[in-house]
Amino acid sequence: MRRARPCPGDLAPRAVLCHIAAMSNAIALVLGLVLIAAIWADLHFGTGATLFLARELNDLLRWLAFWR
Repeated sequence: MRRARPCPGDLAPRAVLCHIAAMSNAIALVLGLVLIAAIWADLHFGTGATLFLARELNDLLRWLAFWR
């Protein structure tokens, strides 16, 4: 288990610690496998959701770039 670290840029006293949990390798691996399985299932069963999500993600990125 990691030790908590002080919050960067925080105005609180140094005794106050951040309790931000970092993503572990196991969690990242599971999320990656779930994503790969979802894409495989979409391509295998032909639902077309992957293309829809790719287009929506592209629209979101363009919208965010506009507001940047």
